[in-house]
Amino acid sequence: MNYDGLVFDKSSGVATLRLNNPEKLNALTFQTYADLAKVMADLAHDDEVKVVLLTGTGKGFCSGGSVSDIIGPLLEMKTTSCTNSRV
Repeated sequence: MNYDGLVFDKSSGVATLRLNNPEKLNALTFQTYADLAKVMADLAHDDEVKVVLLTGTGKGFCSGGSVSDIIGPLLEMKTTSCTNSRV
């Protein structure tokens, strides 16, 4: 299995998912979320895997959401206002 933001390994019933962007302390991106969703869906049908280990490459496990890849685009999204009206 190949994923853009993850390194995947499976051995002896253990699936290891390693976040792989050490330059940015493995900050999460939309692609990372997509990769995690895909691999977890694939593993749900893998009877050999008994344990999933999530780790990170380099000195930091995960610094959170990427400012440039997630926070920035979210701030640029148009929002709708809600009014507090009673029916």
